[in-house]
Amino acid sequence: MALSAAAITKLGRIAQPVAGLDSLRCAPAAPASGVKHFYGNRALINNVSIVESIYGYWPDFHDAEIISINFKRDTSPESKCSAVTIELNYWETKTINEGTSDFDYVLDKNNIITIEFSDLLKSYVEGFNFQNVIDGLVFTENADGISAEFITIHGAYINIQCKTVTVLGVRPYA
Repeated sequence: MALSAAAITKLGRIAQPVAGLDSLRCAPAAPASGVKHFYGNRALINNVSIVESIYGYWPDFHDAEIISINFKRDTSPESKCSAVTIELNYWETKTINEGTSDFDYVLDKNNIITIEFSDLLKSYVEGFNFQNVIDGLVFTENADGISAEFITIHGAYINIQCKTVTVLGVRPYA
């Protein structure tokens, strides 16, 4: 079932028509005063160099797939910390044989990127299933910390509010 533009706006996103399509694409709602959005920006994330060393940039994660979500808490008696680790399959293609009849796109980089969201304040997960493709990953800085929104195309929608975001690693997708 497709959502109407009004329903999408109520969910905190702005409906934007996409040229050539009958459907709507969701974009983050305009930020409130004093709030910064980082769509594809590295400013709020620790260890971005791990990803940048492989891809040459910090991606917006368009068409990435959420592979796993793992919630955990620190079990030491004095700690009140919890975290969620999310694994994303992010891939990139390149062109070959440009200008010829053998022109094609081929898979160039295909990795699992592991990101940890620690000192959780709030978390929301809905619709996790057999395929969880996202349109992008939006980071928002606010007075409480960092919000991360995994904008869904199909499957899981995730919204996390935390104090710290850290890239834990990148490994080849097997």
